[in-house]
Amino acid sequence: MTVKKTSMQVLAVLQQHVDDSTVLAANRMTSVKGRVARLGQFVAVDRRLRAHFSGLCRSGKTGWALCDEALESPSGGLIFTMTVLALEAQDGDRLESMLAIARAIPDTSSGLLAAFEWAEWHYVAPFARDMLASDDDYARWIAIEAFDAHRVDPGPSLSRLTSDSSAPVRTTALRAAGHLGRKDLLANCLAALDDEDVAVCGQAARSAVMLGDRLGAVDALELLAFDPKIQDCHNLPLLLQVSHTVSGNEVLRRLQASQQSPRQWIEGSAYVGDCAAVQPLVTCMRDPLLARIAGDSFAQITGAEIDNSELVGAAPIGESFGPSDDPDDAYVAMDPDEGLPWPNQSAVQAWWTAAAHQFTPGIRHFMGSAPSWHGLVSTLSFGRQHQRSAAARQLCLMAPGRPLFSTAAPVWRQIRAIEQL
Repeated sequence: MTVKKTSMQVLAVLQQHVDDSTVLAANRMTSVKGRVARLGQFVAVDRRLRAHFSGLCRSGKTGWALCDEALESPSGGLIFTMTVLALEAQDGDRLESMLAIARAIPDTSSGLLAAFEWAEWHYVAPFARDMLASDDDYARWIAIEAFDAHRVDPGPSLSRLTSDSSAPVRTTALRAAGHLGRKDLLANCLAALDDEDVAVCGQAARSAVMLGDRLGAVDALELLAFDPKIQDCHNLPLLLQVSHTVSGNEVLRRLQASQQSPRQWIEGSAYVGDCAAVQPLVTCMRDPLLARIAGDSFAQITGAEIDNSELVGAAPIGESFGPSDDPDDAYVAMDPDEGLPWPNQSAVQAWWTAAAHQFTPGIRHFMGSAPSWHGLVSTLSFGRQHQRSAAARQLCLMAPGRPLFSTAAPVWRQIRAIEQL
């Protein structure tokens, strides 16, 4: 084999490329969906990924052989790496193998989708266009995901795909309609509010709101947000962002009445943005289980960074908020606020006491002021990942029909997109 004929030193370097790119890709996928990371933190990650891919690409068959050996334990990060390599090499057979693995092991499909998003469009386009016309549901689903991720309009076929026989395809096509700003497909979205599949209904409602509907789609979002059988984290933030503060606060009151934990109310208050919630948030910072998420919502409303040396506090001594190292410990849930700073409650209280007069109750605040084009673009540049996602949605709500800014694209594409806003 090629691997055996290659010097040990070169093999070690190539193996490092495989191992490091797999870990980096997995961490990147987690960070993109998390709350903590900022755009600047993706600069080094994406550059390192690019360097690893370049090294593997130059190695030819030897790099592929090492990747194939690693497939004994397939993971999302490894599928990400191998899919990017296959796309950039325009290797259809290799890409088919990645599709087959992701289909057979759904946990790895996130790596496949992320790779289609990370690779440049000119590498992705030939495969995406072919798959879009496929009779295979899975291939059509991946194709629409790729078009959507790159914010490339697939054209007239998107209308047909919003009523596809496959529910995942319908869901993704409806999402693409909203993300691409296809106002001509608003009627398709509204029609899909009655779809038999609840995931399709939810996406139809979200896209209809993004495309400008403020009646039936908003009502549908509210119904979905309070349905105990539905666990979709995307419905509530958009519902609260599109609502006026009065109706948004009413939704928050319903949340408080229906939830055992105030956590959902704390997160939701950041999207309503009414400064009337700030003092209750400061009070919540006394509770170690709520302190970090309360600080995060406080920051999104007021614009005050808890990272600031005057406002940051220390983690409680002796407290654990995630799984322990004890193999007999039945608690395995991850810490939902890992990476968020601990607020110094007394310092935050003093800050708010001094600054409260600058905020007007009853109006939406985002990062310290009423949402504005300049402020939202600034958040895309400097905010945390979930703040950036909220800013991207708000830009679309302000101008329905505008494509949604992607906060998951490689950093160089995001920077170019920001410069064009």
